[in-house]
Amino acid sequence: MDLLKSIGKHFKKDIPTTGVVGSSSLASKGKDIKATPEILKIRDKCPRFRILIIGKANSGKTTILQKMCGTTDTPIVTDQNGKQIDDSVLEDPTAMRGMHDIENEIYYPGNPGFVFHDSRGFEAGSTEELDKVRSFIAQRSARHEVKDRLHVIWYCVPMDQKRVLGKAELSFFENGTGDVPVVVLFTKWDGQIVHSFSDLKKQGRSLQQAHREAPKYAMGIFKTYYLPVITDVAHPPAAYVLLGSMHKQEATCRDLVERTAGAMNNSALRKLFISVQETNIQLSIQSAIEDVLRMYIPLNWPHTTVTAQDRNSLEKVVFATSLWFHHVYVWAILKSQRKSIGTYTLHSNVSLCPEGMLNTMIC
Repeated sequence: MDLLKSIGKHFKKDIPTTGVVGSSSLASKGKDIKATPEILKIRDKCPRFRILIIGKANSGKTTILQKMCGTTDTPIVTDQNGKQIDDSVLEDPTAMRGMHDIENEIYYPGNPGFVFHDSRGFEAGSTEELDKVRSFIAQRSARHEVKDRLHVIWYCVPMDQKRVLGKAELSFFENGTGDVPVVVLFTKWDGQIVHSFSDLKKQGRSLQQAHREAPKYAMGIFKTYYLPVITDVAHPPAAYVLLGSMHKQEATCRDLVERTAGAMNNSALRKLFISVQETNIQLSIQSAIEDVLRMYIPLNWPHTTVTAQDRNSLEKVVFATSLWFHHVYVWAILKSQRKSIGTYTLHSNVSLCPEGMLNTMIC
């Protein structure tokens, strides 16, 4: 218990109690910057992870973003000057807001660590949207500050149609995207399984056989006919992922997070992405353990007796580990003094602990 109570001293008073850790964070004000956990220094320079999502209407973009941010609410959209866009000026208030201007910034209050830009996809016979996307990528890549650059591109391809990829869609891959990795999201994968079920029924399978064989049959069709189309291009994507039944409550973006993290060559941005996302806890745990082992755990620990140095290392481990979980709230109150010694969150929503002891809560 004494160890838990003492951890509060690592939460400096200059960490903001609301919003995303920014220029006033521990990393910028700490006296010993070398002792600051790396992930906190990364967040100090780049508090939000920026994603461009490309795809036609009804390709599942809204559902994916909501799943990534753990909400069913509509997002907040601001123009490039930071002014919030009124619902009344949008063409379809029930659809994903900001869909018609790639410069608009989209974020969800539940996880403002992500900021999204949206492109409505590419139509045959028109290069207008493609030109906008290429210009946007080039413009963002030229930004001086890493926080203003584009960090990853998600390209959505719905699989609930017979015709999946045409010349217009593939034209995007004729030019590279520089240092920005592209991940192709084959959305509505369950639709492809439905098509496979119908094909198997036409081939004479029974209802039970078609149901059992459809997933494997769909994967075979995908690898034979669809995957080569997206990989045999001038600039193939860094990764791809199959997403199905995302409308269901139990669906998550776990695989999407894993593939996106694996596609990133920039280790700092990769760490930022992992710490901001809230859907793949295992990946956050793995990264947290690797990080704190490298920073704080001596090779000969634990000893037979717990020394003051060991206690200090353990306190730092708890603090550094919590930084990898964007939705973990940590706070402490000195029970003996009956007053708060600090209320700190890595990210919005201040809460006080009524019991007078350190607690950690995952929300």
